[in-house]
Amino acid sequence: MRKIYCLLCVLCLIAASASAQNITRIEYFINADPGFGKATALTGFTSSANVTNFPTSINLSSVPYGVNNLYIRAKDGNGNWSITNVIPFVKVDVSTYNIVRAEYFLNTDPGFGKATPFTLPVSADITRQALTLNIESVPLGINTLYLRTEDGNGSWSLTNCFTFIKEIVTGSNNISSLEYFIDTDPGFGMATKVSLTPGQNISSYIFNANVSSLTANTTHNLFVRSKDVNGVWSLTNVLSFTRTSGTGIGDITDASAAFIVFPNPATDKITLQCTPEKEMDKVELMDVQGKMIQVQILGSSTEKQIDIGKFPEGIYFIRISSGKDVIYKKLVKD
Repeated sequence: MRKIYCLLCVLCLIAASASAQNITRIEYFINADPGFGKATALTGFTSSANVTNFPTSINLSSVPYGVNNLYIRAKDGNGNWSITNVIPFVKVDVSTYNIVRAEYFLNTDPGFGKATPFTLPVSADITRQALTLNIESVPLGINTLYLRTEDGNGSWSLTNCFTFIKEIVTGSNNISSLEYFIDTDPGFGMATKVSLTPGQNISSYIFNANVSSLTANTTHNLFVRSKDVNGVWSLTNVLSFTRTSGTGIGDITDASAAFIVFPNPATDKITLQCTPEKEMDKVELMDVQGKMIQVQILGSSTEKQIDIGKFPEGIYFIRISSGKDVIYKKLVKD
């Protein structure tokens, strides 16, 4: 199969010295400098004090795949050399190869080519394939499935991931424990315990969280999670709040209300907005396990669009830094 090499670069203005001498030689090299006057000469340009928009072809057949650097310099009639300009570029093989291998693993990566293989049609496009997995040995609770493929050229794809919860589905298990913490996670089972009557559904359960030690007019995050009788923990849910002057219900406000995420659920792109008196300095996208998967530095913005199309379906949390405050919003990816 014929291989195609792509390089996109712009030859910048190469100017002579202040005496306006004509440029008599232009040369280039890739990655390693052979010395002035010893690099590959470019021909076909008109000798003048300024050489601009000069198109040329550069042979990349011997250049390795990946990141490389193209260096260009010129010499004038007095023998003076210009500064050596550099243009980084990536050489890629854009040939199409069939996918010949697929594999998956759960939670721990055994290494490329060492995970569990599964059968796929030999094709360059394997979208919308069904896969049956044996998760009998997977522990109860939150787990992550990873998948990747290899093509006929020996190149591996990105390792895609999907987070899921393994539960016992023979019957509903009573929730036996409930705990919360504010801002800093002390670890599962080590947060503040909440008195609870075990039950299968505690969605309407009301409890008091102690915020007396928090400074007035500051923003914090309340995290809540539960455990069932089999010892399986739920996802850790979060509520961003601001405590004003007191500690009663009327003194607590929803800090996340100033920030909007839409659409939610979403499939490809979401928009984040905040009220004019707020700002978004940094936005971080995390999965349900708290793993950071995307970070964007905004610099005091009030609106930002984020592309989530490449991420698997599931629940995510958006962590927004706004001045000294940190706000969480939940996002569902369809």
